[in-house]
Amino acid sequence: MMTETELVQRLERLDRDNRRLKTIGAAVLVLAAALGAIYASQPVPQKITARELDILDSGGRMRASVTPDGISFWDVHGANWATFGSLTGSAVGLTISDRGSVLLAAPHIISLLDSGEAGASGVTIGAGKGRASVHLVDAQGFELDLGGADMASARTGESRQTSAASIVMFGNDEKHKVIWEAP
Repeated sequence: MMTETELVQRLERLDRDNRRLKTIGAAVLVLAAALGAIYASQPVPQKITARELDILDSGGRMRASVTPDGISFWDVHGANWATFGSLTGSAVGLTISDRGSVLLAAPHIISLLDSGEAGASGVTIGAGKGRASVHLVDAQGFELDLGGADMASARTGESRQTSAASIVMFGNDEKHKVIWEAP
């Protein structure tokens, strides 16, 4: 049995321990709240610096990519179907492709190309450097230029440019000979 004095001492010790635990608990809560407030008040970054940004879908497949050369998009099968960005040199353009067909738009040029089983065919419309032209090519390799075309003389090797009023047809042979021209 405890004496009355021992009981009072024990109660005082329990009371002191209880106050100490309450103080420590309150300090931990205040510290947690302060850290939470500091973390929540962090500013949103004004600038993100990276060499490349890849965007994945929920299945982990690449769907878009941003690089210094441009922005590209992929379908669910992993095929690149569109790119906006650097084409060659300083030209910037848009390329959209779908199973062998390509639409290319760049400064002063638009091309629609199809690489079928028999060979590539397509149309290119261009303007610039004081001239405009339409260029057609079929799957067998025959070509037609309507408007300004760069021509080289077979005899002299001299180059010339045709006018916007001209039509030139080229054969599909190795030398790419002119088979018809007007005017």
